[in-house]
Amino acid sequence: MPLIVNSANRFVFVLIAFFAFNSAFYLPGLAPNVYCRQSVADSKCKTRVDVFVNRLDSVESILPYEYSYFDFCTVDDEPSPVENLGQVLFGERIRPSPYKFDFLKPIECKLACKKKYSTNDEQSQKLLKRLMKGMTLNYQQHWIVDNMPVTLCYKNAEEKEFCSRGFPIGCYVTKRGQSKESCSIRDGKNDTFYVFNHLDFEISYHSGQGESWGTTFGDEGGRIIAAKVQVSRLVEEYYEDISILIFSLNSDTCTRGIDPVIFQSTTTNIEIPYTYSVKFKRNNDIRWASRWDYILKSLPQTRIQWFSIFNSLVIVLFLSGMVAMILLRTLFKDIARYNQMIETINEDDAQEEFGWKLVHGDIFRSPPHGLLLAVLIGNGMQIAIMSLITLVFACLGFLSPARRGALMTCAIVCYVLLGTPAGYTSARLYRLFGGENRKKNVVMTAVACPGVIFGIFFVLNLVLWANGSSAAIPFTTFLALLALWFCVSTPLVFFGAFLGFRSPTLRHPIRTNQIPRQIPEQTLYTKPLTGILMGGVLPFGCIFIQLFFILNSIWAHQYYYFFGFLLVVYIIMILTCSETTILLCYFHLCAEDYNWWWRSFFTSGFTAVYFFLYSIYYFTTKLEISEGTSTFLYFGYTLMLTFIMFLFTDFMLPTVPTLTSICEDALISAKIEKHDLKPMNCQLINEEYLNRTSSNCDQTFDTSALYCPTANLKNLFRISHLNVSHPSRASLWFHLLRQDQARNRNKFQQAVERYPEDVRNMFGRRNDISVRTPPCVDPNHLPYYHLNRRGQHAVTRILCVFAYYHPDITWAPLLAPMTALFLHYMTEIDAYESLLILSSTDYKIITQTEIQFQSFTLSFRSILRRHCRTTYETLTKQSQDPSIFDEWLWIIFEYLPFQYLIPVIDCLLIEDVKILMRIGMALFHFYAKYGLNQQITSAKPRRRESLFRRSKFGRASGRLQNQTSPSSTRSTATMFDNLTAYVQHFDVPLEKFFKHAFAIHHLQRKEVFRAIEVEEEKIKLDRRRVMPNLRRSSSAGNNLTVTTTLMAKPIITRPVHHQNSMPIIMVREFDTTTASHSDFAYLWSLIPKRLSDFQPERIYSSNIHGRRLRTLYDHVEYHECCLIIIRNEKQEVFGGFCSGQLANRAKTRAWFGTGESFLFTIKPERQTFKWIGYSAASKGNTQPYEDYFIYADDERLQMGGSKEPLNIGLSIRQDLNEGTTKACDTYASKPLSSVENFQIMEIEVFGFAR
Repeated sequence: MPLIVNSANRFVFVLIAFFAFNSAFYLPGLAPNVYCRQSVADSKCKTRVDVFVNRLDSVESILPYEYSYFDFCTVDDEPSPVENLGQVLFGERIRPSPYKFDFLKPIECKLACKKKYSTNDEQSQKLLKRLMKGMTLNYQQHWIVDNMPVTLCYKNAEEKEFCSRGFPIGCYVTKRGQSKESCSIRDGKNDTFYVFNHLDFEISYHSGQGESWGTTFGDEGGRIIAAKVQVSRLVEEYYEDISILIFSLNSDTCTRGIDPVIFQSTTTNIEIPYTYSVKFKRNNDIRWASRWDYILKSLPQTRIQWFSIFNSLVIVLFLSGMVAMILLRTLFKDIARYNQMIETINEDDAQEEFGWKLVHGDIFRSPPHGLLLAVLIGNGMQIAIMSLITLVFACLGFLSPARRGALMTCAIVCYVLLGTPAGYTSARLYRLFGGENRKKNVVMTAVACPGVIFGIFFVLNLVLWANGSSAAIPFTTFLALLALWFCVSTPLVFFGAFLGFRSPTLRHPIRTNQIPRQIPEQTLYTKPLTGILMGGVLPFGCIFIQLFFILNSIWAHQYYYFFGFLLVVYIIMILTCSETTILLCYFHLCAEDYNWWWRSFFTSGFTAVYFFLYSIYYFTTKLEISEGTSTFLYFGYTLMLTFIMFLFTDFMLPTVPTLTSICEDALISAKIEKHDLKPMNCQLINEEYLNRTSSNCDQTFDTSALYCPTANLKNLFRISHLNVSHPSRASLWFHLLRQDQARNRNKFQQAVERYPEDVRNMFGRRNDISVRTPPCVDPNHLPYYHLNRRGQHAVTRILCVFAYYHPDITWAPLLAPMTALFLHYMTEIDAYESLLILSSTDYKIITQTEIQFQSFTLSFRSILRRHCRTTYETLTKQSQDPSIFDEWLWIIFEYLPFQYLIPVIDCLLIEDVKILMRIGMALFHFYAKYGLNQQITSAKPRRRESLFRRSKFGRASGRLQNQTSPSSTRSTATMFDNLTAYVQHFDVPLEKFFKHAFAIHHLQRKEVFRAIEVEEEKIKLDRRRVMPNLRRSSSAGNNLTVTTTLMAKPIITRPVHHQNSMPIIMVREFDTTTASHSDFAYLWSLIPKRLSDFQPERIYSSNIHGRRLRTLYDHVEYHECCLIIIRNEKQEVFGGFCSGQLANRAKTRAWFGTGESFLFTIKPERQTFKWIGYSAASKGNTQPYEDYFIYADDERLQMGGSKEPLNIGLSIRQDLNEGTTKACDTYASKPLSSVENFQIMEIEVFGFAR
């Protein structure tokens, strides 16, 4: 871990150094222009220097205005430069000006124009008011010379020069004598406007000395490297740390010494001349490519930028490391504790789950409003990728300040072209959530979030248009934006959604439970709001310093060029959001709250809320905006930026926090649930076998062949065989079962997702419910191969759940061995799904009835006689009975060595049951050829012994009784023992064995199924011949012995169940305080079969509905049957099953009910007392008092009567506080409680519901 942390730190600091260097690197913009005093032939030098004017803006107002808005000197007969999209959106309007001069030709003073404002001219008075407002709000002019901003440079008290990219249009001294810091006039005149109507230009240039491009011009040409302006050069005054130079100007002769142009706020008649002067200064120390440096480096923010950014990075890096360390240590501790429990716990007992493991079955439950979540995340992905691409281009210098509007243009174009990732992400997530309304998803992804942004922008543009601001977007630009949205972005979103919906559905590593788990009461710090509030702090902490400079560049009109630092902050913010989201998600899962989708979404998204709050703080402390319109625009744009940032921070839900949460929270949970397949399921297999088995690292087998057509797979696995421990086996069978597209239709998805819940309902959360072996499985043939006890329990669980949902399958003995084989290479859930596929109509491996299985086994005899006649005759002659062949299936599945059986299953899953016929015939052939005359010591069977299994001699001889003589029986049993012993010690090379099996010619699938059909018709014919004799014998009351003449086919023995086991039932968990889940499973095994398919439903509880017998009747009386459970003061639990509506009490006023009623005890021991009439020969033999099932009135509720009137099996009084119990004759029961008169601590009544 320290090595990883140190490597991460070095990587981050390399990033910092790299992007810090890039933060000072930029491309200068357009190609350089060369100017010269006189035109030179065959050169591109220019003699005329044009000055362009741009918009005017102010830090005291959000409204920018065009240059002509304030009635300055303009030119109407020259074309304006074409603005790009970014410039239009930012409100830049570049226009030509009358301020023109020739290169290297100084101008002492030149009149540009005069503006006269008269009292009688209403339009001129309106323009004069605008000029006054502009000076009051300190509007700044932005001029351009050779693509360079004209800067106003001044020195502070420390004699350091600072240059701003704009200069004021004038100065206003208020009535109280206050003025802006850009105005240093102190002449004692209040409420006075000072117009800066004269400009002194200083043009610095590089003469080209020492440069290849300057050899042509010498000292008569050069490149402009700076354009500075001063509003005065004669009078200089210092006030605080800023000085502005003011001069006096004669409007007619440009002579100096006269008072400057000033007027009061009440002035209506005035004339203002606008003049300028130009001088040139050579400076060969600065190259043209570095001419922007003096502007960028002189910004006030440079002094604190390096320190603050470095400090922010160190703090965020430290916090991120702490979050990662806490998360990893906590997870490792939980996993270690769980593994320790697995090693120390008794495998027969249930494993106690804790923390996030309790909700592993609900982690991937689809969130509410999944469509909206998918749409928001898709749009967030689009914005995040757009931001990343824009930042990368900015770091490389392509979006430097020299390229006006390029940053916004790049962002808009990238956003429009990135519609495909938005549609793809939204579609994949929506499909993951199980959404079906695909059209709505695509339309909302393309329209919803862009529509919100566009709607806010449209409202703000109306406000700008109403105020005549240059930031108002022209109608044609609006049409262009709509065209980009609907004609470019929307089709790309549709294309991305098309790809997303065509992609395969993401498979959750954990199955989701069918019934949601109840979420317990949460503490204050685990509630959603608390986690969301805390989650946004760390991401905001890594960006708030950069936010200050970004907001300055937006609202204070300063350049921002630290894109390298911003990219580093971008990356660190992603990591911080990820780690914070994972950490909080983990803590909430530990609190058993699995609703993490929206919470993770808002955890990182709440960073945008902190951004909005910081914007309010910035507005109140840094800006001087007081106008209502500017305030509305500020918060309107801030709201739009907040929404964009909200989507941006939430894109990490599917990419980093969510997928990492899946990996860390769910996949780690799956590591326990899905076990370790390397390639075998190590937790379900004996360690002894695992130690003996070495992984085969032979790479000669091309795993890509698994994706070839079925015909090629058939030949591949007939000649090539994977070792039983080959790494590819971890997914081989699972893939073979799904190779055919016709079989892969997700028709078993719901059943598979429901499996964990079904196991809990059937076996209990603690596996404390003992369930009988399914009746469709032969208990005499339960091979577990190399599975340990946990694997054997998994086989039982799979078979019981499978049998519960397939009652039509009455006899399928191959279910057990196939399930056991699957569990060697699959998880329990995957094995269950594979069994469902195997038993579908597409496969013929699993039989469904007794007749089908008998016909399948007996057909082998005819197939063997037809294709291996010599082998058949040899073995028949030796054993003198052909029934020796009827055990051929179990010879393969129980006695064939494991390394031979696994390749057989490979071929079986690719082809059909014909493979089993070939393998069986090959085994009998090799036995007849090599093993018939050998004396082989019988080895102990590989499978585990069962409580219900007969010996193999008993199985063999049971089929031969009354058919052969004793000597023939002994001969057949001896041959069967020799055959099984030979197969167990089978040592023929696998290639030779398979080569012989597949060398049997003309064995086709049609022939196999035809033989099965023939045997099935024979069995049915025999049964039709036997059944009339059975009916006649039964009607005559005689016992009939089935002889070999009547039924010569094998008789299948049904299992004898253990006395503590229960039939296969499914009782879901529900709220109850009187009995456990296993107790209800026990009770459900006692109720009538017609009710066992229903689920318990609590219809009355004394703790909820009160203690009153009448209230109990109101809730229960119209239920046909009900179950009453009582817990007394001794913590004993007992009760009765009432078969009959309690509403009958008012009709009969006597004992009522049926013989299905019974009494029972659960604690301290389970006992059942059923109606005594079941043990009598008939109901007519019972006495009247033995039919006292139920009696009910307003004073008592009783069950079970006796000859003695007071001997009632169970009696409950009307206050539900006391009751009595005695031995009764109706149910032949003893007292249900250790005390005759007991106190009722709690009573619950349960009905039956679907």
